[in-house]
Amino acid sequence: MTSNAERNDSLDGASLTGMYGRTYKTSATIKADFEKGLDFKFNKIVSRYDGKPCSIRDMKVGDTVKLRYNHNASFVVYTKTEE
Repeated sequence: MTSNAERNDSLDGASLTGMYGRTYKTSATIKADFEKGLDFKFNKIVSRYDGKPCSIRDMKVGDTVKLRYNHNASFVVYTKTEE
């Protein structure tokens, strides 16, 4: 059984945006950079890691995140399927 703190700190269900001033216009470009392992901003208000950098390396298989692009008006859902 996982605790609330563990669930809140997990990337699963988080919304991620470009870090270090990177912005994205299309789902293809944000997905490509995420799969390359670039850092993204962790946006999950209930987590102590809110606002911190994270990447695909921090995900567990089965975790799902929303990658936000187009000035945060759009998102693509990404699920990690393998290590």
